[in-house]
This record gives sequence, structure tokens and C-alpha cells, in this order.
Amino acid sequence: MAINQETTRINALYPLTPFDDGYSTSIFITGWLVEGIVDVDVLAGALDRLTAKWRMLAGRLESYNQSTKKSWRIVIPLGDLPPNYQTYSLTTCPTIKPIAFPTILPSTVHSLPSSLFLHPDTPHSSNDWGNRPLTCWHITRLCREGGAEPLTAIGFARPHGVFDGTGAKLIVNALISEIKGLSWTVPPVPKPGTNTNVVLKVLDKHKRSGAVQPVEFAGYTDLKTLGTMKLVFNQLRKRVFQDVQNHLVILKKDMVDFLVADVRQALHCQGKISPRVSTGDCSCCVVMEVVLKAVYAHSADADLRVHCTNLASFRGLLAQYDPEIQNYPHNAFVPLPYPRFTVADLKSLPLHNLSYQLASGRTSLSLAHVHSAEKTFKTATFAAPLHPQTDETFFISNVSATRILEADWTSIGAKRTICGFRYALTALGSPLTNAAYISGHLPDKSVLLDVILTRSRMQALTAEVDRLEALVAPKA
Repeated sequence: MAINQETTRINALYPLTPFDDGYSTSIFITGWLVEGIVDVDVLAGALDRLTAKWRMLAGRLESYNQSTKKSWRIVIPLGDLPPNYQTYSLTTCPTIKPIAFPTILPSTVHSLPSSLFLHPDTPHSSNDWGNRPLTCWHITRLCREGGAEPLTAIGFARPHGVFDGTGAKLIVNALISEIKGLSWTVPPVPKPGTNTNVVLKVLDKHKRSGAVQPVEFAGYTDLKTLGTMKLVFNQLRKRVFQDVQNHLVILKKDMVDFLVADVRQALHCQGKISPRVSTGDCSCCVVMEVVLKAVYAHSADADLRVHCTNLASFRGLLAQYDPEIQNYPHNAFVPLPYPRFTVADLKSLPLHNLSYQLASGRTSLSLAHVHSAEKTFKTATFAAPLHPQTDETFFISNVSATRILEADWTSIGAKRTICGFRYALTALGSPLTNAAYISGHLPDKSVLLDVILTRSRMQALTAEVDRLEALVAPKA
């Protein structure tokens, strides 16, 4: 793919990493449903300023061959841009669509279709991205019955082979600052020619020094061609025959506080202390474990081996060697080294014991795991975040720490944010099933989950949420 070969302007080339290459077949979409009509012109002006200051966002994806595998880099134009060069995509739906979505959210509700937040021409993989801008914004105006306040769907799509959740947060935070006229830390302009990727720099330095050796890490599995075909077939089969559903699950603050306090007290009584169970991010960890236990509560096969794949950023591990990595916008995460469980384990383990085991797995993440994952990505035909010795994987991703859901759109006309949405679409146009995304917190401090489950598992999760709500409800 050539980038503006007819021009002679200078470009910067920024290489991406195997952690980006491994997710080049999907895109991420973040959506906000807000009350009011947003001013698209104000949004466009802020995007103009954002992409002028942060020049990487004006770049284009380019593939190149490195060894025997395709790799990706960003071609970043420097200096004046040619006429009609798009630094972002901003589209609006030409019609006002009716919607029936509650403004006071129940504990579970069907998610909205991703089409409200995504232009239909947006590709679903890096291979199809072509000469498009790296960030795509889509606005859909919505109307409600009875003359109620109109709504707006704000969608932000980007190739997953370029940005992860932290990168998306950095972009949205900078955009909100531009909208409000606030200052923000602008990344330095890259130098002409080939630049050095800071993650690769740190990892390569460690490999040369021998300070960290890769470990046997079952975070990623090379599915090869046949395994990839089986994965795709199984995902499609579940969608067709098992009625896969995409729901939002809202866990009220008092329920989450009750569960966290109960877990901490039980562990204290047993004399167990884990940093991740005794600190502020405990609430989302406990939420994850509640979902995991509920989903498998009624599974008939007690010997079914289950692995929970929870993707976590490794920026903190590398930042001690180069603080610049904390603001690294590209993919920088690996699955946590969690233990495997049988369905019998998940049914019998008390919540606090499950919390302790998973928290211990989280704290054991090391640079050795990162090196091992990088090696798998480099050598695999298709590396997937699946444990090789399990029968089933439950995917969890926690982006609540990014607080991207809490973006403030009031300066472009929104009165309030009703809800947030998250979609991960593959080249097939559909997301992975058997997954739960912890999207963040709503204004009332409730935890918002975006889950993709079969009908029977969704019913089991709904029943557990209802049970917990009744447990913590004030007694009459």
C-alpha cells in the first residue's frame, strides 16, 4: 500500500509491534448514548485541532514484510498536508432513527446495535483499512416517543491492530480537552524516516542483556490454519444455533460494595492478604468472578476445563525502564497468567477463594510473560488468547480504569450520558462469544458490563444478578 506516492513530502515511519499484528483482524468501537443533539461542527473543529497537534493520528496504516510475516507501521505525514487529505473520518446518519431504550436502566437490557455507532463502510480489519484515517467518528440522531428529549449516538471506531483501550482513552481525553479549550500533553512529533518503537526498544534491550528469559506461558496459542477455521466455525455455530445475545448488565454500587466487603472480610478471617483484593480495583475483580461463577453455575459437565482469559496492560512493567511507555497508545497487553478451573471448581469455590486465586495470578504477571507472548506472536500462524489445555475459554476485558465511558460531551450539546457501549468486531462482522467487558462506571457509580453469551448463560447471569439485588435490598 503506497501512501500518496505522487507527493514528495517527508513522512515518518512508526513501526508497530507483534502485539498489534496479532489483533489486525478486528476493530473496536466505543459508543456513548447521550441526551440532546450534539453540534457536529464543534466536534469537527476539535478533531481538526486534535489531529493537527497529534500528528500520528493523521497517519495511515501500511503493511510491510518483516522476515516471513506481514507487519504494520504508521506512515505519518510531516509538514503541510496535501489538499483534501483527511486526518480523521466524521460521518453522520442521514436520517433520524426512532429508538426504544430506557433512560433509567434496569439490571439487564439488550444492547443497541453497533450500526448506530459505526458507518457501514468502515472496514473490520487492518487488511481492509486501505487509505482511511486511523480514527472514525459516527453520529446518529435518535428520536423517542411522546416528544421526549432527543438522543444522540456518538461512535468512535478504530483498528484494534493500532490502538488498545488505553490508546483510545488517550485520544478521547485529548479530544475532550480540545472541545473544552483545555491544555493537554501533546506527544512529540516523530522524526523523518524510520522511528523506534519504545516498547520494542525496551524488550530488545532486555533480550540482549539476558535480564529476562521467556517462560512457558499459555496465554496465547498458535491455532495454525486448521485451528483458526475451527474457532471461526464454532463461533458461527454458537451464533446460529445457541441464540447468542448481547446484553448490558448494570450492577448497582450498593451490591458491588456488599460483595467486595464480604470478600475482604472472608479473606481477612483466613489470614489471606492480596494486594489486588485489598485495594481500589477490587470491585471490578469481584464483579468478574461473580460473572464467571454465574455463567457456569448450571453447566452439566463438571469436568469441563475452563480458562478465564483476562487481558491486562503491561505498561507498568516497562515504565520503570522508560516512563514514555505510560502514554504509549498502541497495543500493550497480554492475558494474565490465571489458573485453569473445572466447572466443578467454579461451582464449589467460595467467591473469596476464587478472588484470591485470580488476584494472585494478576500479581504474578512479569516481563517474562511479555517476552513469551511476543515470541508466540512472531512465530505463530495465528496466535489467539486461548489456553492450549482447556475445553472452553471465557473472555474478560476490564477497561474501567481508563474511564473512557465517563467522557464529558456536554460542551458539544449533550445534556447527560445515559449509557456507554463497547463492540469488538472481527473481519467476519461478529464479536467473540462467551465474553464479558467491564466497560466502566455510570454516573451513579454502578458498574456497567457488556456481555455476549448464549441464551441459557445469559439467563443464569440474570438470575444471579436478581438474587444479589434482592439480597442487598433494604428490608421492609
